[in-house]
Amino acid sequence: VGSKGRSLGETRRVGGDVVADNGGGAVGSKAAFTSAVAAILQGELLSTIRTQGAKASTTVQPFTLLTLDVPEAGAATIEAMVVASAESEEIEYRVEGAAHPTVANKSVTLRALPPVLVLHLNRFAFGALGGAKRSAPVRLPAELRPPAAALSSGKKGQRAAGVYELKAVVCHRGSSLGSGHYVADVRTTHGGWLRCDDARIDE
Repeated sequence: VGSKGRSLGETRRVGGDVVADNGGGAVGSKAAFTSAVAAILQGELLSTIRTQGAKASTTVQPFTLLTLDVPEAGAATIEAMVVASAESEEIEYRVEGAAHPTVANKSVTLRALPPVLVLHLNRFAFGALGGAKRSAPVRLPAELRPPAAALSSGKKGQRAAGVYELKAVVCHRGSSLGSGHYVADVRTTHGGWLRCDDARIDE
């Protein structure tokens, strides 16, 4: 998904927030990872953990792929899935200096959005019997404005509310995680769509 009007590991500290990367650097490092890919695809999530009697703990998490879980049943929209991803959940959390863990509320909101937003619609759920693919239909809007309920409350989160145009969709055909076939629908510069299926391309 590209921003409207445009074509288409290190740990650091931003303000009072800790920025964590999967590479696992030292907290508080002033170095920041930058690249051409990051400049186009990288956004930031704000993870907030709140527990009674303690100051909220916030962590900034860079992302280049925003994963949204497809519901088990019923039609879904991208907007509803984005809001659901930001809803608070209860977790077990140990406050620094405490002898025992306690129950805390964790929420993950959008702190900063990239020029090009890549959404991963997760259709696979795993349980005791293995993985199963969810077949609920998802409506894809031609334009997407990230819902306010999913944005962080800070100024940077408020500035993240841009409009994205749908540019391409990659679909998995198949019922299992280990097999299947991928097909891509790509929007042309003239507003039409092309379906790319291996070497075959159709309008």
